[in-house]
Amino acid sequence: MKTILGLAGFCLAGGLLTLVTADAQLPQVTVVGPVTAGHCVGFLSTLQLADNGVVCTGGAFPVISTGGFNNISLNGEPTGLSPAIQASGGDASVGMNFNTKGGGAYAFLTNNFANTEFVIAQGSGNDVNHLTILGQAAGQIPAIGAFGSDTNIPIAFTTKGTGAYTFQSNNFGNTEFTIAQGTGNDVNHLQISGAATTGLSTMQVVGSDANSGILLVAKGAAVVTVAATGGNNGGININGGTSGASTINVGATGGHTNITSNATPSLTAGCNGAGSSVSGSDSSGTVTGQTAAATTCTLTFATAYGTTPNCVVSGQNSPLTGAFTPSTATLVVNFASTANYKWSYVCFGT
Repeated sequence: MKTILGLAGFCLAGGLLTLVTADAQLPQVTVVGPVTAGHCVGFLSTLQLADNGVVCTGGAFPVISTGGFNNISLNGEPTGLSPAIQASGGDASVGMNFNTKGGGAYAFLTNNFANTEFVIAQGSGNDVNHLTILGQAAGQIPAIGAFGSDTNIPIAFTTKGTGAYTFQSNNFGNTEFTIAQGTGNDVNHLQISGAATTGLSTMQVVGSDANSGILLVAKGAAVVTVAATGGNNGGININGGTSGASTINVGATGGHTNITSNATPSLTAGCNGAGSSVSGSDSSGTVTGQTAAATTCTLTFATAYGTTPNCVVSGQNSPLTGAFTPSTATLVVNFASTANYKWSYVCFGT
């Protein structure tokens, strides 16, 4: 089969369709077979070839298809519209297959073949798995999926050189997430896994090293925040290994660690008169008693603990006298009669 460029028109006579080239040195092409109704004027814009017939149309005229066969239509369009390749025929749904020779790739180009925009290349040479891109109706999410004969098929994404992966939103206006190369010889990486009902979703380090940690870094003087449900509910667990330990390291010289919760407790008895105050949270803080002398203070937690917390209490003006008593709802301390007695506490619990 030969492909001839520069078609100038056609001649239809005696049941034969002859394609006329613009170059007199090129041979004319005659297609022998039944010719269905068409109207091609000047440049031949659409030609359908099928086993049992030929259909042609021109300009912006619609493709004329007949019978119960499937074929390919090459549609020309007027100014402002894009020419089209489409599947047509007698079947209700007609797909299209594109094939290259050997290991040749599919290349989609723009700007008069100057720019390559997209390439589909052969994989191992015996490909049974592939990507499928799915459109969706309104309100649904388009998808890219792996399909094929294997039961489980992952998808691999790669960049060139040290290029990063960038995920954007708002018509490419906002960068939401970036995955960048590490040292250049990366052997460890993060893996994020979902979970079934009541299970825990997981972000963990996997790779060839026996031991590999995770480093979370904020920008500038900002802090790293780990929160549950927008920071208003739930909690954070720090779990060490079976025989290991959990460590909170404040880092460089001058670093500090603070444990806080979102609500401030209150003084409800003993030293809660005029001049009293609480600075801190249920987890830790400092209490200043009333101006008048008192011998006891009852601190009521903003949110009751599920079980009695483990508390440490220290007097600042003078030592405590007797035992302090924590419960799920309160912390009671005793001291010698003192005005504006000041004491600090730290309470751990759930």
